[in-house]
Amino acid sequence: VGDQVAIEVKAVEQVTERHLKGLRYLAEEKNLKKYWVVSLDPIRRRVGEIEIIPWKEFLAALWAEELFR
Repeated sequence: VGDQVAIEVKAVEQVTERHLKGLRYLAEEKNLKKYWVVSLDPIRRRVGEIEIIPWKEFLAALWAEELFR
């Protein structure tokens, strides 16, 4: 999203290290401020610089215009 956030969507119930490969490469370049994976995971968590966000939570925050503040 612009030059601020990289968002990747995964249709998996548990994001693992192998799912994070692309965002890890982007994070190494340090060009963006945030790195998010939206998935079917039941809870929000962070793996290094990457934040894993449940899809329902992501959409609720998006609709409430809370994501990019």
